[in-house]
Amino acid sequence: MVERLNAFNSTRLIASGRLLLAEFLFFCAATDPGNAGFRPEWDDLVALTYLGISLLVMTVVWRSWWADFILFPAVFAIDIVIFLLLPWSLHPQWASFSVTAVAIAAFILLCSSVRWNWRTTVVFAVGLNLAGVGLSYLRVGGFGMASFDLASANVGEDMRRLLLLALVSLFIVWAGLRLTDPKLGKFAPQRSAVGQPYLSEVLRAALTASSAESGAIVWTDKEADGATVMQLDSQGNMTAGEITDRPIAAGSLEAFPVLFDLPRKRAINITEDEEFAAHRKANLETGLLQQLRFASGISVPLDGVTGRGRLVLSGLPLMSWDHLRLAQALGSEVSHALDRDAFELSAREAALARLRQTVARDLHDSVAQSFAGARFWLRALRSRTAKDKELSDEIAQVETAFESENLHIRELIGQLRRSDQVPGQRSLTDDLGALLETLGLHWRIETGINGLADPLPVPYRLSFEVQQIVREAVANAVRHGQASRVDLTLGRDGQGLNLAVTDNGAGFAALQNGALPVSISERVAGLGGSIEVSSSDTGVRLDLHFPAGVRQ
Repeated sequence: MVERLNAFNSTRLIASGRLLLAEFLFFCAATDPGNAGFRPEWDDLVALTYLGISLLVMTVVWRSWWADFILFPAVFAIDIVIFLLLPWSLHPQWASFSVTAVAIAAFILLCSSVRWNWRTTVVFAVGLNLAGVGLSYLRVGGFGMASFDLASANVGEDMRRLLLLALVSLFIVWAGLRLTDPKLGKFAPQRSAVGQPYLSEVLRAALTASSAESGAIVWTDKEADGATVMQLDSQGNMTAGEITDRPIAAGSLEAFPVLFDLPRKRAINITEDEEFAAHRKANLETGLLQQLRFASGISVPLDGVTGRGRLVLSGLPLMSWDHLRLAQALGSEVSHALDRDAFELSAREAALARLRQTVARDLHDSVAQSFAGARFWLRALRSRTAKDKELSDEIAQVETAFESENLHIRELIGQLRRSDQVPGQRSLTDDLGALLETLGLHWRIETGINGLADPLPVPYRLSFEVQQIVREAVANAVRHGQASRVDLTLGRDGQGLNLAVTDNGAGFAALQNGALPVSISERVAGLGGSIEVSSSDTGVRLDLHFPAGVRQ
């Protein structure tokens, strides 16, 4: 109930205000001096009709945002007619006439500021003030009859009323500008402690700020081919995947924030001139909303420096076309948040690149040179102990170990010096291929990678975490299962990234009892992924899944 009251936006405020004005006008008509009570006279009938129309409009506003928008101009015209008929309903010199005239004029200007813009509101304000000058000198002579009577007019009262109307007009024009400024709730997406993808956190923050029950966010990075989609239903379940999102044509309906009703093919959007436009046979040509299976809601295009996409909000309490301004401001906040995150990732990647270069130089100038010197020293020592075959063989083994470690260090230096990756992105295929070569030399096992042969661009953190998982899995396979071969199978689908790690070892007893490797499980959970492990006497298989949209 509290959310519904908070959603009592300007369209419902206008409908409620009209109803109150109609009730007041009917009360004035029913309490004419000397004609108390309702009588079948024209002024009483006009007041009753206006009351009935206001009540009907109030009902429509609460039930249909489309009918509310379509009927708005006609009802607005009725409000103006009521203002012009006031001299025939109330005597111009009565105090109730001044109060009612100013109240209805203020109401008309408020409606204009909400529905159109400040320029249109100024035009109506000038028109109402000019009409007020003429109406102030009208004396009622009967239904449909009026004449100017300057001699009998109360000039002081008229001037006070006109001055009040002018001041109220200025205030309403200013207040209308403030009223149409969207008031967003707190929008502050935070990175989840359990490592959920950043897109999901942005979506949750957007739904909280707009009070929407469900929604989706679709985002395509500048350097990516497919679009990542995060969707949250009304039960709080988050799903991730990839989807086709065609670019929106300039000037099309979806190029602007749009309130849509797919079953009825109705839509209302904000035009480039910041005005509302209704579409009875809406053509949502991209087909994205149909893919996401939202029957109604608000779609906002996202246009950032680092990518593009769409924010869809559904289940807004008492949704109406007035929510479009709120959604437009929210879309801008979302785009800025995603751009800011991408810039931070690029900055971190640049810092890490500099750090890798520094570490590579230090390893080359210190550790690698030390290994090389130790190898020469061992070779010299071996020549001096040639007569002692047992000692010579032991020294040869130590030399071989040094050579293996030296090769490992040089491979690591080469990997650190790579700088051909897009900032913030890594090729997971290349990274895992290089890693397997290093691990094969280190553990003296055979390795292989299957599945994707082309570079697979992923966020830097995802590549780093997957490599650490593979390191741990290979170490466990060799140390606990005495495996001599480890294979990786890499794949990608609409839900995210899939990785399988298999070995030919003797299995792992703890895994056979249902226990999962702690380090690997923690890393997978930190990425919002899942893990399935099967162990037998012929080896161990780890099936890992990571959702799309990991941007951490």
